[in-house]
Amino acid sequence: MWLPTDVSGVRVVSFCPDRLIRLSNKSWLYSSEASVLKTDVMLSMMMMIMMLTEPGENRSVVRIRPLSLDFLCLGLGNLAVSQSSCFLQVALGLIHASVFYLWQSTGLLDAKSRLDVSFKSFSDVSQTSPTPTDFLQLLSPYKSDLGPLVFEDFSELLTQYEFQECSVDEFREQSRFILEYVWEKLHTGHWKDVPLCWRTVYAAVRLVRALYVIARLKPSFPSDMQSMYLQRALEDLDYSLLMGHPVFEGLAAELAAVVHRGLSNLHGEHSLPNEDSPMIACPMAGFPSVNPNLCPLNRVFRPSMEKFLALMRVGQPFILTGAMTHWPACQSGSPHAWTVNYWRRCFGYRIVPVEIGRKYTDESWGQELMSITRFIDQFVSTSSDSCDTKSQTPNPPIGYLAQHQLFLQIPELGYDVHTPDYCMVSGNESSDVSDVDINVWFGPANTVSPLHHDSDRANLLTQVNGYKYVVLFTASETPLVYPHPEKMLSNTSQVDVEHPDLANFPQFALAQGFHGILGPGEMVFIPPRCWHYVRSLTTSFSVNFWWNVIDSLIPPWPHD
Repeated sequence: MWLPTDVSGVRVVSFCPDRLIRLSNKSWLYSSEASVLKTDVMLSMMMMIMMLTEPGENRSVVRIRPLSLDFLCLGLGNLAVSQSSCFLQVALGLIHASVFYLWQSTGLLDAKSRLDVSFKSFSDVSQTSPTPTDFLQLLSPYKSDLGPLVFEDFSELLTQYEFQECSVDEFREQSRFILEYVWEKLHTGHWKDVPLCWRTVYAAVRLVRALYVIARLKPSFPSDMQSMYLQRALEDLDYSLLMGHPVFEGLAAELAAVVHRGLSNLHGEHSLPNEDSPMIACPMAGFPSVNPNLCPLNRVFRPSMEKFLALMRVGQPFILTGAMTHWPACQSGSPHAWTVNYWRRCFGYRIVPVEIGRKYTDESWGQELMSITRFIDQFVSTSSDSCDTKSQTPNPPIGYLAQHQLFLQIPELGYDVHTPDYCMVSGNESSDVSDVDINVWFGPANTVSPLHHDSDRANLLTQVNGYKYVVLFTASETPLVYPHPEKMLSNTSQVDVEHPDLANFPQFALAQGFHGILGPGEMVFIPPRCWHYVRSLTTSFSVNFWWNVIDSLIPPWPHD
C-alpha cells in the first residue's frame, strides 16, 4: 500500500520500507504489508512528524538504533512495520528523531548541546559494545589457525580492555605487535586467498582499540584532545572495515557514523550548508577525436523491464535516461545531492583507498589510504574541470577513489542512491538484489579506466554528477583491441584508446564500437564481455552495479 503524499491539503511525509528500522531489541523489521497498521493510525503518526519537519524538506529521519540519536535521513516511500506491538516504539522514536533533526538543521541545537548528544551516544556505545567474552567467542573457531601466540596476545589485550587501567597510548602500543603481525598475513599472496581468520582477528583488534578510545573519552577533555581521540577511533574503525571481515553485525560501520558525527559537531561542520552548485557544468563541444568507426550510443528514456530485456538481448551498449530522478544524490537542491562539499562535510574524516596515477596500467600507479578531506584537498580541489578533451596537462597529480564498495563501509551514504530495478533483469526468475555488487567512483577530471571488460557480468554505470566520456566495443571486436598477454591483465587492452599507437596495434583502427558522453542522471548499460574505456571530463561521482545473467545473454568470444 502506498500512502498518499497529501491528505486534505496537508503535506504528509512518507517513508520507504527498505530503509531498515532498527529497534532497541536489535531486530530488523522488513515488510511490504502496510495493512498490519491501520491507515488512519499511520497517517496520524506521520502528520505529527510532518509538523516537526522543515517546510520543503523532502526527507525524514526514520532509523532507530540502540546508539542513541544515531538517526539517518532517508528517502521517500512508505513505511510498514511487521509487528504492531512495536508501533509505540516506532512512533515515539520517529517523533524524537524528527525533533532532533529539526533542532539540528535549524541551529536550535547549539554547539554545547551537540557535544552532549555525542557523548550520550558514546556512553550508549560503551553500554552495548561487545564484552571480552564476546570477542573470545568470535575468535574461538580460528584458535588453531591463529596459533597460540596470537590468541594469547589478543586475550591479554582483552584483559586490558576490560579493566581499562592503562592510558590510550599504552593500550595502542600493546596492540601494535599483533596488528603488525596480522598486517603481514593480510598482505601475503592474493587478497582473495587470505584466510578468513586473519581478516577476522584484524577487524577485532581494530574494533577493540576504537572502543577503548571511546570509553576513555571524557566531556571535560579540551576540544583538541577530544578531536585526537575521535580521529584515532575513526581510523581504527575504518581500517577494520577496509581490511577486516565484518564482525558483530556491522557494529564498526554504525560506530564510525557516530564518531564522525561527533567530530563534525566538535568542529562545527555538521550544520554547514551545501554551497556547491547542484550540478557540475560541462559544455557539449563534441567528442574527442578517436577511432572514426565509433557510432554514437543510442539513448533510451526510462525503458520498461520488458524493453530493457529486449535491448539486453541485442547485445549492444546504450544509454538510459530519466531512470535516476528519484535518487536523492541526483536531486538539485537536495541536502543529499552528491557534491564535493557534501562529501567533505558529511564524510570528510572517513578513510578510503585512493588510486594514485592516471590509470592502473601505468608503472607509477599505486594506492594509498587517506581521509576524504585530504583526497579532496590534494586531488579534487586542485584539478581543473575542463571538457577540452584534447588538452592533457603534463604530469598532473591524479588521485581516484575508484571501484570501492563504499556503501559497505559507509552505509548511510548508500541511502542517497537506489539499486536500479534493471539489475533484476537477468533472465533468471530467482535473481535477487543481494546478488548485485556496487562500487563507487569519485575523482577529478581526466581520471581514466583503460579499455577493459568485466568478464561475464552485466554492468550499469550510473553518473550521479559530472561528465564522463565512454568508448565501448562488443566481445566480437576482441582480436582488434589487443588484450594484454599477461594473465593478470588479460581483461585489459594494450591500446590507449584516445592516443592509439597504430604502428604497434594497426588492427585497432578497424574496430567497430560505440561512444558517448555520460551526464548527470544518466546510466550506460555495458553488456557482459563488452570492452569499455572511461575518462572523466569533470569532477565526477559515479556508481556502477554488476550482476550475473544467464548464459544466453553472454555473447561468445570470437574464438569460442
